[in-house]
Amino acid sequence: LFELEANTYLCQIHLKSSCVVRFGDRFILRNTSGNKTLGGGIVLDNNPLKHRKRTEKLKASMLSIASTGLKALLITEVKKNLGLIGIEELANNINLSPHEIKNYIDSVALPGIKVVNIYDNNIILSENKFYNSKFKDIITVIKKYHRLNPLKENGITYEELLNTLELNKYCAGKNYLTYLLDQHKAD
Repeated sequence: LFELEANTYLCQIHLKSSCVVRFGDRFILRNTSGNKTLGGGIVLDNNPLKHRKRTEKLKASMLSIASTGLKALLITEVKKNLGLIGIEELANNINLSPHEIKNYIDSVALPGIKVVNIYDNNIILSENKFYNSKFKDIITVIKKYHRLNPLKENGITYEELLNTLELNKYCAGKNYLTYLLDQHKAD
């Protein structure tokens, strides 16, 4: 529980059963008999990480979402997913449609985030540092493979590259690797 100002707090609420909410929904908390209102608020993150400690970093992230809105939530979701997430997975996480997210990201810049349109609105969001790292790692992995296997006629397979770069951990990993390889061809 973080106090922002008098009678205004940020908190994470844990429910016994699932509840379908999305960013910006308003809610009211009542006691079990429903005759007394305990409080209310606005949903900032319907898919939060479980926090044992309330750090200043967490507070700053929530304040950013509270003040900036959906823009900060999308950036936070990319970071929560270790730097890479496809639009379908993102939509599922925050209970917005892929169409709503696409329309939003078409209208704003997301600082520190690379938005990649693979094909037919198959959109992937990645942190810029994640993109730069993986882009460089491809050449490093291929060079190492050829150094260790100079007599092999064929190069490293797509699956080996996917696994070595650890992109196989991501739902959007295969499409992202294809995009990165296409970027290398263009260079």
